[in-house]
Amino acid sequence: MADGYLLDKDFYERLWLVLAEDPFVCEENLKLIRRICISNGVDEDTIRAFELKNIDWNEVNDILTSVGFFGERLVTIRGSLTALKDADIKELTQILSEIDFNRIAVILDYEEDKKGIPKKYSELLSIAQKRGCYLKVEKVNERFMASYITARAKKNGKKVSNEVARQIIANIGSDMGMLTNEIDKYCFSVTGDEITMDVVETIGVKNVEASVFSIVDLLSAGRAAGAIEKIEDLFGQKEEAVDILSSLSTSFVDMHRCKLALNSRKTYRNVHEDFEKKSNEYRYKKASQNASRFSLKALERILFILLEADVRFKSSMTEGERQKRLKVIAAEIAALRNLK
Repeated sequence: MADGYLLDKDFYERLWLVLAEDPFVCEENLKLIRRICISNGVDEDTIRAFELKNIDWNEVNDILTSVGFFGERLVTIRGSLTALKDADIKELTQILSEIDFNRIAVILDYEEDKKGIPKKYSELLSIAQKRGCYLKVEKVNERFMASYITARAKKNGKKVSNEVARQIIANIGSDMGMLTNEIDKYCFSVTGDEITMDVVETIGVKNVEASVFSIVDLLSAGRAAGAIEKIEDLFGQKEEAVDILSSLSTSFVDMHRCKLALNSRKTYRNVHEDFEKKSNEYRYKKASQNASRFSLKALERILFILLEADVRFKSSMTEGERQKRLKVIAAEIAALRNLK
């Protein structure tokens, strides 16, 4: 990503605090911090990840103040800035002000408003700036997205013109996760050294399909809240619940096929050959990656839920009822990651 959207990879800090409007930027910085720490000797197996919504501050403090057998440890905290209650702000501020052994990374989503970040967070942000690294990233703009497309394509040995980059952005929108999926698909599919406008028009997806790819990624990671937020965005764009359900069903059918193939020691390429040879192979590569996060039993249960919903959606349900049910389905799917 372009300078200003990622932390400096050469800085091994005692603490990091990242605020970003785009969840993708949060995740990319979290991955980078983990790589920085591991490359500096932190044992990957000792890294502890906490979600802010159910955090135990005593446990966090115990880890950060203890000397590990394998050397320094990293604690990561992921969540939303607005989820920090007054007591949480006090606890986190104290931890950042006192930490002198081990490492901590706090990665938070936030929404910018006209008044800026409330004053109650000022001491926390000030300590992060003084004692470590503080990065605040506002929403990415089209110029950045175009440069990101060019850089990611180049990394994969492909060229892309500014005109084509702008068309990809027009198709996908500003979601960096969806944009990344789309670029990777082009790079995987194109045999030549350039992603052309013809390629984008032939195998590119428009916003709904791309959004569903991103929704499936979030559900596969167990992030129901993020998936529901994207579903609500589609509702705001006047997309109908039945169309979103249809795309979700297609994705999970692909995942079920890939899971069966994996269990038979086959690959996504076999699935592509057997079912839809004319479709894009990248579709099955993504399905295979996400299928690995669910058991076969879970995928079968998900397909039953989606089929049942399809029947109900096409009966006498109102659009409002369909929308409510679709959000419940998203939560049910994310929870099924734990089904063995």
